[in-house]
Amino acid sequence: AKHVQRIGHLLLDASLEGFDVNAFAVSKRFSHEWEKTDEIDLFVDEIERMFQCRGALPLNQRISVDNWFVGGYTGQRVSDYSSFDQTNLRLVDGRHFIHVQQEKTDVFADVPIHKRLTEIINTYNGFPPRVAEATINTHIKMLAEIAGINTPTKRRRTVGGEKTVEAAPKYSFISTHTARRSWITNALAANVPHWIIMQCCGISLSALRVYDKTRKRSPTQEAQKSEF
Repeated sequence: AKHVQRIGHLLLDASLEGFDVNAFAVSKRFSHEWEKTDEIDLFVDEIERMFQCRGALPLNQRISVDNWFVGGYTGQRVSDYSSFDQTNLRLVDGRHFIHVQQEKTDVFADVPIHKRLTEIINTYNGFPPRVAEATINTHIKMLAEIAGINTPTKRRRTVGGEKTVEAAPKYSFISTHTARRSWITNALAANVPHWIIMQCCGISLSALRVYDKTRKRSPTQEAQKSEF
């Protein structure tokens, strides 16, 4: 869909510059319906269970999932946390932060370093080596399965105007985006002020409200929010 949109913009620019462009190509009908998918998120206890199971993986896979945890404990996009290095580490008033300039929004943010992320940083004397996103997606599903993240889950998708429902164990839907989404939803559940979440993640208030509406928590899960 994004490629169709880019072509439409190019054709419109060409038309404005005086080039002969088919009228249909610059009309509102020349568009592509975006695919819509219900994304899942993980609760604090699920992420902790996964973290505790990292030792069951061989080294190459552990490096891969540790990349995922960097995103899970910072709320950053994979395009941002995949380039973290020692220069991103900051010490402010005795507390450690990750200083990041977000690629998509060009926003600067200082994100507090979670205790589990400190363990990862100490392990590698910095951040884990970069791993391809597709590889992370494969290995994080494997880890989640080992950790028993297997709640029967349904995910709705809309493709080309047609709605479908996928049903599978929860681990099969986990991806790099799940890390960021989980950080945001857990921060909301822990009553972290909206402006802090927005600044850390580089998202708008309207986008944050979408995250806020998607999670339904049980009383047990609500009691876990203080652990974020």
